[in-house]
Amino acid sequence: MDSNLKELLKRNGLKVAYLPIDGKGYLVRTKGNKKDYIIVNKNLSDGETEKVILHEIGHYEHDNEVVGSYTHNLRSRDMCEHEANKFMIHQKIKNYLNKGYDPVTINYVNLADSLGTKDYFEVKEELEKYCE
Repeated sequence: MDSNLKELLKRNGLKVAYLPIDGKGYLVRTKGNKKDYIIVNKNLSDGETEKVILHEIGHYEHDNEVVGSYTHNLRSRDMCEHEANKFMIHQKIKNYLNKGYDPVTINYVNLADSLGTKDYFEVKEELEKYCE
């Protein structure tokens, strides 16, 4: 786990547990002074694990901004998923560019595919932020 990911987890007071679950991962909010957890499928690759953790941090940071119930309202659920994916895309692109890649020369479709997302518009929009 890279230092940026560790810092995001620490900043949000989140712990990660790796378990044999169906699906890739999910966020568990607790009550009281207990830490909230991100549960991750223990069988994922390192790259997929990082994307899942970033996605779940996105839920943690942004779900409270969405009106409606994630569980009972399809539109609210779609908005929560979009914001979580947007957060993951932002963090992955920021890390990618910190390695010295030039945002002007990056093919956003190829980058989106490598991130495992079909949200090409979001990847393009995020890259454009670094081209100004």
